[in-house]
Amino acid sequence: MKPRWQHPKATSPPTPRVPSTAPWSYVWGDRDATVGPSAARFTADFVTGPFRFEVLAGIGHFVTDEAPETVTRLLLSHLEAQR
Repeated sequence: MKPRWQHPKATSPPTPRVPSTAPWSYVWGDRDATVGPSAARFTADFVTGPFRFEVLAGIGHFVTDEAPETVTRLLLSHLEAQR
């Protein structure tokens, strides 16, 4: 049996040992069958640096394949904010 956090309907991610202080940009598709909404949102609990959470409506797990232009725009915006 897979650990609970690897299950498609996981409600919480694994607990990292050290919170991340790096700036994060999490782009999540609301039709992701691998990472559920709670697990995606809980990621912010383990980041002490800047955290940006973007939800792409109608997009699944492979956001870069399904919405490349949107992901590129969000990534460039994130990088620009870190200058």
